[in-house]
Amino acid sequence: MTESQESPVRHFCAQLDAFVRASGQTRSYVVSRHPMSDSQVYAVLAGTVKTPPSFDRMVVPIVEICGGGPAAVAQWRTHHDTMVRVYELQKSLRRKGTAETSASTPEDTAAESPAARTPAAGTPDVATPDGETPGVETPGVGTPPAGAPGAAAPGADVPPAGAAPRPGAAPGSGAPPGFGVPPGFDVPPGYNRFASAEPRPARRPRRPLLVIAAIVAVLGVAAGGLTWALADRAGSGPDGPAAAPVAGGASTADPASPCTGTAPAGGGDLLDTPLPDEPGPLSRPWWTNEAAVVTMERFDTHSWAATVPESVGADPWALLAIRGCLPVTAGHRYRLDFTATASVGATLRARVQHNEWPYPESLMKNLTVGPDPQSFSYEFTGNLTSPTSELTFQLGGNPAMRVEVTDVVLTDLGA
Repeated sequence: MTESQESPVRHFCAQLDAFVRASGQTRSYVVSRHPMSDSQVYAVLAGTVKTPPSFDRMVVPIVEICGGGPAAVAQWRTHHDTMVRVYELQKSLRRKGTAETSASTPEDTAAESPAARTPAAGTPDVATPDGETPGVETPGVGTPPAGAPGAAAPGADVPPAGAAPRPGAAPGSGAPPGFGVPPGFDVPPGYNRFASAEPRPARRPRRPLLVIAAIVAVLGVAAGGLTWALADRAGSGPDGPAAAPVAGGASTADPASPCTGTAPAGGGDLLDTPLPDEPGPLSRPWWTNEAAVVTMERFDTHSWAATVPESVGADPWALLAIRGCLPVTAGHRYRLDFTATASVGATLRARVQHNEWPYPESLMKNLTVGPDPQSFSYEFTGNLTSPTSELTFQLGGNPAMRVEVTDVVLTDLGA
């Protein structure tokens, strides 16, 4: 069971972050356009919040920034409502599990400390300091230090909400409509990340806690197709904001990634790597994260040209020209060659990077361009093995201009 399945809030945030990436946007772009504070938006997209984020103030702006219309907002409202119900049920069953533990059998009483079974009077489920922004996680909050009131005694084995019970536990009841325990739901024998290293006598199965784990697992299955459904929405044109399937992770074997092409053999040009057949920006040689603002006049495998308005923004990353699905290998040497021109003097930034947060780069170079064609050549070493790496040109922060990049080649020089 993954971490996102144990926490409905974290799972929801992971789905929302996947939706952002599927839309062709980046976290930094969403943060720059969102009305709430940068730290709050980053916390939600990174999945570090403990409580459900506000739907109207947090989720709706994210969906709209990524091009989602009323239908997408309605789908996310349903998903958010489901997450909140499971979150509240999780809290309720956690309290119920604590009460059952307090009324355990004499055998249970002999096997564990009273402090581990009975919380201190008035101890809340989740501690939130005064002034803390709801939904933003504070390190250490909700976990009393050893010896403090409400803290478990040393060696006590009190599973948290969402943890699976000891072997032998059976699925219970109490799930809301639509979130019953599925037939055949299986918890790995002995699964308990918080178990004491010292073996303890068997205890009575805690049915409510297993229900939590099962419900949240069902939530993950039920919500898993949401991002993919939203990602299939139609684009506004050849270079419109059509959504790509969620790109792969940091490993070289991500089954969800559409980037399945292999690099040309014998030290060829990575830009000749076959692109996905699925609809979306990743199927195009070049695309932009601001198709509604920038006119991509033309593009092919090794060149592109675009008209950029002045109102894009001051940050270089506010506007990107992107080539995705580049299979970079850690430790290999590469050479990037291209020629660039701009109708006015401008500063661009070339990056070869992984396409997942925090976008670790293998190459990052600033370059000054103007009306006269200028050639550039950079050698670098790949620092991450990933079939979903990308070559980006950051264009933001410049005056209105027409920019053209030609003769782009990314050569694998070998290890």
